[in-house]
Amino acid sequence: MTVTPDSKCLKQLGNGERIETVCQQNNWNREAFDAWWQQQLQSRLPRYDGSLPANLSAQVEIDRDKWGIPHIYASHDCDLFSGFGLAMAQDRLFQLDYLRRKATGQLSEILGAEALESDRVAHTVGLAKIASREWEMLSADTQTILESFAKGVNIVIDQSENLPIEFDLLDYRPAPWTPLDSLAIECEFRWYLTGRFPVIVAPELAK
Repeated sequence: MTVTPDSKCLKQLGNGERIETVCQQNNWNREAFDAWWQQQLQSRLPRYDGSLPANLSAQVEIDRDKWGIPHIYASHDCDLFSGFGLAMAQDRLFQLDYLRRKATGQLSEILGAEALESDRVAHTVGLAKIASREWEMLSADTQTILESFAKGVNIVIDQSENLPIEFDLLDYRPAPWTPLDSLAIECEFRWYLTGRFPVIVAPELAK
């Protein structure tokens, strides 16, 4: 990966260096830093106009209303869910990757030791293994929908020149999306809502 002055500065900030330090190294005052930061944010906003090449069976239209909410029009279910995956990735790619890593026990790879406890829980419960088993029990139609959604997410990953700024701050790139990733996130949410260790253990300790 080519290291540019911008990516170097973003990595420094992601590593916890102070803004004042970055300014000193680049001979910036705070006004110059703020202008650079805003430029970085603006350059990463997704394009909502124009068209994107995609391997779909027919054209898909994504029309965003004045609040930015996407309305997706397609002739086939598979294309519809690919459009859904694309729109979600445009708005929430880092959140998707964060939740995937949380579910599969890979957060510490990007966040360090502070995320080890979360990763241990994911591996102890076996959320990724649960997702794999559930995949085998899904109907063919549901599997196809999840594959279509993954295709839409990967269109954004593959064609984004400037990914959301969090990826540069943490100095990594997202792996391709898979249908199992979506299932793993669903498993993690289900565990969070119904099976958390404190919910189970605390009453036993009190007893």
